[in-house]
This record gives sequence, C-alpha cells and structure tokens, in this order.
Amino acid sequence: YLLIVGSNVGYNKVAPNIEQSNDYDVGVTSAQIRARLSIQYENHSTTPLGECDKLKQYVPTYDSLVQGCYWDYVRVYVPAEAELVSASGGDETFQTWSESGRTVFATAFLLRPGEQRELCLEYNLPADTLRGNRYQLYVQKQAGTDAIPIRVNITANRGLSIPKGALRPDVLEKGRALYSTYLLKDVSLSAMISP
Repeated sequence: YLLIVGSNVGYNKVAPNIEQSNDYDVGVTSAQIRARLSIQYENHSTTPLGECDKLKQYVPTYDSLVQGCYWDYVRVYVPAEAELVSASGGDETFQTWSESGRTVFATAFLLRPGEQRELCLEYNLPADTLRGNRYQLYVQKQAGTDAIPIRVNITANRGLSIPKGALRPDVLEKGRALYSTYLLKDVSLSAMISP
C-alpha cells in the first residue's frame, strides 16, 4: 500500500505551480522486502521573492496567490508495521505514527520559486507482504490531484513473473518489472516471485 498526501499549509494557492513525480522501488530478497520512495518537487512560480513569510506574502488577489513560496506538509501512508530505515529531504525530522491501520511517515518543507526538492524514504516492509509468493502493490491517488507521474520498479533476487490479468509492466526481464504510469486513478500492481 502507498498513499502520498501533500497539504499546502501556506496562505496561498501555489499548488498548481508545483510539479511532482514519484519513484517507488521495492527489492525482494530471501531476507527482507525493502522499499525506497523518492518524491520530486519543483516550484514553477515566476515571482522572485526575497524571503518566504506566510503573512507578508499574502495578497488577496488570485493572480498573486498562485505565485510564491510553497509550504508543504507531506504524509506517506504505507503498510502497518513498516519500519523506517532512513529519510531525507524534509526541513523537519520525519515523524512516524499509526493511523487507520497504516504506518505514516511525515515531514514538512519549504519550496521557494524556481527551487527543486527531493524527499527520499527507505523502509522495510512487513514479513507478511509476500502472500503465497505474490507481491501486490496498491497505490492510492490523493483526491483532487492531477495525474502525477509514478514509476514503480520491482526487483527480486529470484525470478519474477506477472500473473495473468494483472497490469503489464513497460519492462519485464529476469527478476525485474518496471512500470511508468500516471495516477489518474488508484493503481494496482502484482508480481509473482519465484520460490
């Protein structure tokens, strides 16, 4: 399971100027299943600002509100009992808690006009992630967002195949399946890992 939820916590409407893309890599070995999530952001606002101040930059016209600094509070929902190994890219230390049967990793960051930022999280998935040698990933789209691109790369140190009827990958080779798609809606992926 994967759900990325971003929340603009600035007093503006800059979100339409923020470009986001996601890369999710999961590696299956006999010892563990580890995921690595990379979320890339770019602020396409064109208004140069000397400083980012939520109150000073507030101007009550729409044209002004869509330009400027972007304050984002990001929550990443993953399977219950996932264990964070490392996290970087936030302006605050990543927090971890349980919510609605999921583990949540969260941080906040500031993105100035013209800047780029990458958040990276690496975490171990629970032991019961493989069920009958089947790995399934359900990526839930954040409501109200555009078609955010996502690349999913599944690797196994054993063989890997795609079950009949499942979404076909763009690349399928021994021990690897690569998907490139857009989150127009929720996405479900499935792979069989050789015993």
